[in-house]
Amino acid sequence: MKLYKSKKLFCCILLLMSLSAFAKKTMVLSIIKDTHLSPILIKILTKAYIKAGYKLKIHHLPPARAIRLANSGEIDGSVARTRFIEKNNPNLIRIPIKIYPFNTMAFTKNNININSVSDLAQVKSGFLLGHKQAENLVKTYKYTTSTYEKQLFQLLNNDRIDVAITELVSGKKTIKLLKLNNIVMQKKPLSSLSLYHYIHKKNKRLIPKISRILKEMHEKGELLNYYNTFIKEI
Repeated sequence: MKLYKSKKLFCCILLLMSLSAFAKKTMVLSIIKDTHLSPILIKILTKAYIKAGYKLKIHHLPPARAIRLANSGEIDGSVARTRFIEKNNPNLIRIPIKIYPFNTMAFTKNNININSVSDLAQVKSGFLLGHKQAENLVKTYKYTTSTYEKQLFQLLNNDRIDVAITELVSGKKTIKLLKLNNIVMQKKPLSSLSLYHYIHKKNKRLIPKISRILKEMHEKGELLNYYNTFIKEI
């Protein structure tokens, strides 16, 4: 009888250990809410973490809150951001593999041309709160911020701003979604950067593994294939 109870207790302990181990196999990451880049970024990171033996749980949040929770350690990191976030978020560690090209574009009505950043001095611009590149571009000019992409383009459509500054794909998809035929994307990027995956320092043990996996995905052309397929769908 005692042997039976001992075996039963041992099995329960093993079960609890297994459940505990399984729970630790989930990474919780933030991503900017309503961004049209979500599908490709989540697809890339999900594939990478599956290879590492982890599941992902994604929180879709406003830009500023998304990065704040990631930096505080309340969640495990950010799906993808540019290097502009590093100065004010020292607890986030960048995985040194570029996972997506990030082109910041100017969107205007047909009667306005923006050929360079200096042209923004003559207009009122708008950008998403938390979009650090855009903030740096216009911080000495007139500007306003918006929480969501749709709201940003509605401000432009209603002449509350002259220029909407946002990422290429997000802007084009929002125009299409809202059927704003009077709004165009200017030809030249205001800024061209890359998106990187960021992990909170509490998870730094994962950095070598995730870095190796993303590097392999890059070298095998997986990241490029994801990008090309995504662009064709716009």
